[in-house]
Amino acid sequence: MKILFVTDEAKRPATELTEAILLKACSEGNGIELERAAYANVSKSDSSDVVLLMGYDANGSWIRSRRPNAVIGVVDPRPRQRLDLEEVDFLLPNGYESWQQWRSLGLPQSVFFLNETSQPGSLPVARAQAQDGTLRFGYLGNSVHLRRLKQVASATFGEVSKTEKISFSLFLSENFRDKEMRWLPSEPNVFRIGRDSIDDFMSTVDIGLVPQIRPTDYFDRIMNFGRSFGKERGNIIDLSFKPTTNPGRLLTFAQFAKPSIVDSTPSVNQLIGDKYNNFLALDQKSWKCAIEHSIADKSAREDYGSHLQSVFALVAEPRIQVDRMIRVSNEIAARRRPSR
Repeated sequence: MKILFVTDEAKRPATELTEAILLKACSEGNGIELERAAYANVSKSDSSDVVLLMGYDANGSWIRSRRPNAVIGVVDPRPRQRLDLEEVDFLLPNGYESWQQWRSLGLPQSVFFLNETSQPGSLPVARAQAQDGTLRFGYLGNSVHLRRLKQVASATFGEVSKTEKISFSLFLSENFRDKEMRWLPSEPNVFRIGRDSIDDFMSTVDIGLVPQIRPTDYFDRIMNFGRSFGKERGNIIDLSFKPTTNPGRLLTFAQFAKPSIVDSTPSVNQLIGDKYNNFLALDQKSWKCAIEHSIADKSAREDYGSHLQSVFALVAEPRIQVDRMIRVSNEIAARRRPSR
């Protein structure tokens, strides 16, 4: 099968993650040929079986005019972008939140999780421990996620640091200002995001931190203050996240068997299951409980880390993901073939 991956947004994070997953799956000798092109370079003579468009700039009608017989899919469709889905055959949303967002279109969907992958040929090491007994927390994300972590966990980490040896490693997706990290109780190890550093970062982590919910801002605090005087006082939990919220950062930790504390959202709830819900959180109090539980129960966190790695192998390993996508595209192609 030949797959043509089309986007004019080659340097965007989701594009790079998608291409890395596709390349890793193709490297395993499953008969897939992959090519990436900008829209202007898509030829009418191209013989691709499947054309994948990136959700930043999907233009289904234009691709159909160039490749009338191809099966066209969109990876990580984003509702705030101007997308032309008129001639699109299927969608690959990056989580169940996005799946819900697009289900009204009636198009076939297969969840295509995007996460940082380990280096090709490397074997993710599960539990390299610090020699001095330090418990090492790892964070992966952008400045918005870090602001959320500060709001829900800074007080707890401040308390814990008085009695426990803890350290922090940050895997950052953009240039951060030093002041955004000053709330941490110790100087962090900082890694710049990219496939060439993911293995090094994970070798410094015992427990992952995955804030997902949108951090509260000035206007949220005003609204919450107003609620404190009404009949719903103390009776509302703010659960605010984008439709593109996804478990990709959790799955990045999962492939390395790293137990991770994560904000409770539909995708992660479904992947984690009931047995390990002590590692889920929603607010300052539940983050405190989850952090303290992860520190106190080494056996539970190691069991949970092994569970996450098993989940990754089942749903997010690159070959598994691409095979799911191929099944969907083959079913669509079969329906188009004229009956004999």
